[in-house]
Amino acid sequence: MDEPDGPTEPMYVQMARRALFDGTVLTLLDLAPATVFLSERPATTVGHVPTGEFLDRWYDDADGHGTRAVPAVLSVLDADRGPDTDAHVLLSMPRIRDAGLEYRVRVLAGEVAASSGACVLFIRPMVPPDTPRETGSSLPSRPSPPTAA
Repeated sequence: MDEPDGPTEPMYVQMARRALFDGTVLTLLDLAPATVFLSERPATTVGHVPTGEFLDRWYDDADGHGTRAVPAVLSVLDADRGPDTDAHVLLSMPRIRDAGLEYRVRVLAGEVAASSGACVLFIRPMVPPDTPRETGSSLPSRPSPPTAA
């Protein structure tokens, strides 16, 4: 498989001690204060930024309203649910509210519990601003689960 030319956008990782989901809004509570990022091209890069700066970038890259849908995987650390606790989602409209970070969410695959313990949100590279927004049938296609190398 050919690799894309040029540098790649980093993947972002957010960790929280618990999460709530009402069917539309995912709230990460007791969120780590930094968002971790990593990229493999042109060179391996890892680091972190304050979550507020991550959100500023989200809104700067979007249409100013945060409506761009970004694919992500929510992985919940839950021994009662077994190893298959990942949900593939589309995130949009992030905002800090009260004691948590909220995202509007559309679940693509898997299930998101109404309440869960520790979780990790793997946010795929942010798509260019000219890609379809989260409206009607113009959503990006469903992301594929990771495959073993």
